[in-house]
Amino acid sequence: MSNATPEAHVAEYLSGELSAVASEFVAHLRASGMTLTRGGGYWENMCYWVATHNGEYVCFFLIGPESPNQDPNEFIIWSDNCGTAWYENAEIDETLKEAFWQNVDFCGSCGSCEGGKRKTIFGREFDNVCMTTFRFDNPDCAAIKCAVKMVQLRKNGILNV
Repeated sequence: MSNATPEAHVAEYLSGELSAVASEFVAHLRASGMTLTRGGGYWENMCYWVATHNGEYVCFFLIGPESPNQDPNEFIIWSDNCGTAWYENAEIDETLKEAFWQNVDFCGSCGSCEGGKRKTIFGREFDNVCMTTFRFDNPDCAAIKCAVKMVQLRKNGILNV
């Protein structure tokens, strides 16, 4: 598994619509010029990936089981935790805003940070938001459009610094 690609993980672990959605997302990352790297440290032996652009984090994603005793048909996408305000006031339509708001990642007290924060997300205030801000669990076709937009917004934020 150490030399696997995200595409190989999709083929190995995912099926049905989830496989198609994950394939679409990975293809979009590659077409957008992202560098995809296997996770290290805690994530080293998992199907965890990091997408970066110009050396800056864009998003993180898991394809397959998080641990050996979990369902292998798992696909999760997290936004970066860069702390920039790229999502605060971006110009997006109301339907997409609603989709983003449905995927806000609320703090689960995992211990990786000091707890959730108050954040403004596309003009709406949320309390107890995780440092990664967005999380897409086994996204469907509609949610993957939101995740793709998230990647585009973050890339634009990187390029316009």
